[in-house]
Amino acid sequence: MGRKAKDPEIRRMELILAAEKLFKEKGFEDTSVSDITDAVGVSHGTFFYYFESKNEILKAVINYYVGMDKELLEKFAFDDSMSAMKKIQTILDISLGQKESANSENKLYQYLHKEGNELLHSEYVKKSREITLPLITRIIEQGNREGTFDVKYPQETVEYSLYLINDIQHELRAAPRSNEAYYRKVRALEIILTRILGMKDGSISLS
Repeated sequence: MGRKAKDPEIRRMELILAAEKLFKEKGFEDTSVSDITDAVGVSHGTFFYYFESKNEILKAVINYYVGMDKELLEKFAFDDSMSAMKKIQTILDISLGQKESANSENKLYQYLHKEGNELLHSEYVKKSREITLPLITRIIEQGNREGTFDVKYPQETVEYSLYLINDIQHELRAAPRSNEAYYRKVRALEIILTRILGMKDGSISLS
């Protein structure tokens, strides 16, 4: 008897995860379709059954990232045992701290920010904001009810703040942590966010 064929969704995810790993390690441009199929142990025909091109699987990898962001944020947003302040602090620690160091050698991240890839990066940012906006808005509304935050227009405030944080993430990754410019940017962001949320300076720490 021949080998039982894998469930199509399982096989598709295997290809996405292999591509994601290779894109991070080697970079998108230096990863071939053969690299991906060899990593999974399938033929080119199998790859092209699921994806029309390498660009198509890159978009699938981006959707995979967005899905992970959504899963993480949902865990915080719907956790009734966690205060809104703790949720926001944790999300900031992840987005501006751990992700920063994790992405410093991430060639996929570098590729998305490379000149000429603005549309691809924009697609990632747009999809990310679509899932992030309602979930963080929910957390801000919780903080208003708890009396921790004082935000008059939660959804609109979150929407504008996401643009700010995305730009600052890029700036912080470009500045060495020991640099005075890095320290000043972090301190400024702390003050900006505490005032946006209607809290006293020092309420948020991004150290």
